[in-house]
Amino acid sequence: MQLYLQRMRRKVVLTSSTFVLLILTFWFWYELPLFGLSDYFSETNVPGFIQFISVCLGVGFCFS
Repeated sequence: MQLYLQRMRRKVVLTSSTFVLLILTFWFWYELPLFGLSDYFSETNVPGFIQFISVCLGVGFCFS
Protein backbone atom coordinates (compact mmCIF):
# COMPACT_ATOMS: atom_id res chain seq x y z
CA MET A 1 0.00 0.00 0.00
CA GLN A 2 2.84 2.39 0.80
CA LEU A 3 4.42 1.81 -2.60
CA TYR A 4 1.11 2.57 -4.32
CA LEU A 5 0.68 5.83 -2.38
CA GLN A 6 4.26 6.88 -3.14
CA ARG A 7 3.72 6.33 -6.86
CA MET A 8 0.46 8.26 -6.84
CA ARG A 9 2.14 11.20 -5.10
CA ARG A 10 4.77 11.30 -7.83
CA LYS A 11 2.20 11.14 -10.64
CA VAL A 12 -0.02 14.06 -9.69
CA VAL A 13 -1.31 14.65 -13.22
CA LEU A 14 -2.43 11.03 -13.57
CA THR A 15 -4.17 11.10 -10.20
CA SER A 16 -5.92 14.40 -10.83
CA SER A 17 -7.05 13.39 -14.32
CA THR A 18 -8.45 10.15 -12.91
CA PHE A 19 -10.53 12.06 -10.38
CA VAL A 20 -11.73 14.54 -13.00
CA LEU A 21 -12.86 11.70 -15.26
CA LEU A 22 -14.57 10.00 -12.33
CA ILE A 23 -16.51 13.17 -11.54
CA LEU A 24 -17.43 13.90 -15.17
CA THR A 25 -18.55 10.36 -16.04
CA PHE A 26 -20.12 9.32 -12.73
CA TRP A 27 -23.71 9.83 -13.87
CA PHE A 28 -23.13 7.91 -17.10
CA TRP A 29 -21.84 4.84 -15.28
CA TYR A 30 -24.53 5.15 -12.61
CA GLU A 31 -27.51 5.65 -14.92
CA LEU A 32 -26.56 3.12 -17.56
CA PRO A 33 -27.23 -0.03 -15.51
CA LEU A 34 -29.61 1.53 -13.00
CA PHE A 35 -32.20 2.96 -15.36
CA GLY A 36 -31.49 0.70 -18.32
CA LEU A 37 -31.83 -2.55 -16.43
CA SER A 38 -34.71 -1.37 -14.25
CA ASP A 39 -36.63 -0.28 -17.35
CA TYR A 40 -35.98 -3.65 -18.99
CA PHE A 41 -37.06 -5.60 -15.92
CA SER A 42 -40.21 -3.53 -15.42
CA GLU A 43 -41.54 -4.92 -18.71
CA THR A 44 -40.93 -8.56 -17.71
CA ASN A 45 -42.44 -10.77 -15.03
CA VAL A 46 -39.25 -11.07 -12.98
CA PRO A 47 -39.78 -10.87 -9.18
CA GLY A 48 -38.85 -7.59 -7.49
CA PHE A 49 -36.05 -9.10 -5.42
CA ILE A 50 -34.35 -10.50 -8.54
CA GLN A 51 -34.73 -7.09 -10.23
CA PHE A 52 -33.09 -5.35 -7.29
CA ILE A 53 -30.18 -7.81 -7.14
CA SER A 54 -29.62 -7.61 -10.92
CA VAL A 55 -29.58 -3.81 -10.95
CA CYS A 56 -27.17 -3.71 -7.98
CA LEU A 57 -24.84 -6.20 -9.66
CA GLY A 58 -24.99 -4.23 -12.91
CA VAL A 59 -23.99 -1.03 -11.13
CA GLY A 60 -21.22 -2.90 -9.32
CA PHE A 61 -19.83 -4.39 -12.52
CA CYS A 62 -19.77 -1.01 -14.25
CA PHE A 63 -17.97 0.63 -11.34
CA SER A 64 -15.43 -2.15 -10.98
